[in-house]
Amino acid sequence: MKKILIALTATASVHAFADKIYLEPQYTVAIESASLESGTQNYITKTLTPIVYEDRLLPAGESVVLSCEDNKPVIRKIDQQELKIPVQIANNTKQPVNCTSANLGLFWTLDEYKVKNDGIITIDDKKFSIIPFSATIPPSLDGKIVSVTSDGNLTNVLVNKVKYFKKAQFYGTINGVSYLLQASNDDKKFTVHAANLQKLLVTDENGQVLASIDFPSYE
Repeated sequence: MKKILIALTATASVHAFADKIYLEPQYTVAIESASLESGTQNYITKTLTPIVYEDRLLPAGESVVLSCEDNKPVIRKIDQQELKIPVQIANNTKQPVNCTSANLGLFWTLDEYKVKNDGIITIDDKKFSIIPFSATIPPSLDGKIVSVTSDGNLTNVLVNKVKYFKKAQFYGTINGVSYLLQASNDDKKFTVHAANLQKLLVTDENGQVLASIDFPSYE
C-alpha cells in the first residue's frame, strides 16, 4: 500500500509540474497582427510560435488578450488564464511599436512570469522527423544547412560548420509573413522555436545572409 501511495504522489507531482511554464525575460513570442477592439483597449490575437521553457513548451495557437493600460501593453489572458503581465510589443522584425499600433508581430517580457495551461507538453527528441527543403540561395563554401527536422512545434536545423553561424538570426515565414524567431543552439544543432514554416532565412548579427531555404511541403 505504501508503494502505491508513493507512486500516486509521484504521478500527481509530475502533472502539477507539467502544467506550468515560464515566460523568461527577453523571450520573444510571435503573435498574429490585430487591431484594437471597438470600444475597448484590447487586442484579441493568438500566438504563432510556442513558448518554450527548459524541456517543456506551450504550443502555438493559444488565444491572447493584450490590453493597453495607460498606453502600456499588458497581457491580460493566455488561453483561459487571467494574467497581468507587462510586455514590450514590436513588429515582426523586433522593432518596438507603441501600444495602439496595429503592426503587431512579437512580444516579450522584462521579467519572469508563470503561465499555467493544460496544453503544456514535454519536448521529446524522438518525435522529430526529417523535413525536406530546397536551398533558395546557393550554399557558401564556408557554412550551410545540411538537415532539418521538426516535431510540429520546433524546428531543428543542423549546420556543417557552427563557427559560421555564431550569433545567427533566424527569420521564418508563417502564413506568408516573415518573423524574427527565437532560437538556441547546441553545437551544430540550432533549435528554432517555430514549425510548419514556408521559408527560413538565416543571417549573421550584421544582417548578412548565411542561408535561405524553402519548405515546399508547407506552401
